[in-house]
Amino acid sequence: HDIYISASVQEGMSNAMLEAMASGLPVVTTRCEGVEELISDNGIVVDDPTPAALAAAARRLADDPEALATMSRAARKKAESFGWAAVAESYLRLYAKVK
Repeated sequence: HDIYISASVQEGMSNAMLEAMASGLPVVTTRCEGVEELISDNGIVVDDPTPAALAAAARRLADDPEALATMSRAARKKAESFGWAAVAESYLRLYAKVK
């Protein structure tokens, strides 16, 4: 696969989206809860949650191999920030502040 597409209009922090990103897939998704935290330079967020809008965004990305490769690398990097090591480090920094 080259692109992960999520058509959900109501979602929390999507594990499926995180797993796709960890696999290096850029994301095309609708605007819903949790998306702002996950998607920046690693995907496309469509405001119109229709199949046509999602397909158009996926087509734009598929037709631009350079953008696809750039977003793919960004997706993997973003997913790493949600891994166990990053989360543990974040907690350690937080605990050090409240000591």
